[in-house]
Amino acid sequence: MKIASFVTIGSAALVLLSCNPVKSTAEADKAAAEFHALFDAEDYDKIFDTAHADFKAAQPKADSVIFLRSVREKLGTIKLTKRAGWQANSVNMKTNVVLTYETEFENGRGVETFTYRIDDGSTSLLGWHVNSSALIVTKATGQPQR
Repeated sequence: MKIASFVTIGSAALVLLSCNPVKSTAEADKAAAEFHALFDAEDYDKIFDTAHADFKAAQPKADSVIFLRSVREKLGTIKLTKRAGWQANSVNMKTNVVLTYETEFENGRGVETFTYRIDDGSTSLLGWHVNSSALIVTKATGQPQR
């Protein structure tokens, strides 16, 4: 009976130590800053190459690079970004962190959502989404693209 209690307590302690949301969020924040630096430097290959295997499996590298380049050409460089929210979730000793940023780009504003996997001390990109009306509105007319 005592051994079972120690095993249960030990297992619970291990789970709590492995899913530190504050530490995981800080690691994801650092990775998002690195993403922004690579995005501004137009190093789309490195963004893809350092991403999680699940990110890479979602679409071919060429398509990912075209998408990132298109967003960068439309929105421009990042002028200012501020984290607006976060969520950390740990399952089976793997932690996913979702970060939301309000970002001012050179050519408009947007909301970015990053999903990072924190696993065995490494942080890798699982997903990046950007929501911005500047992606669908032309600069000259202010109207949606057709």
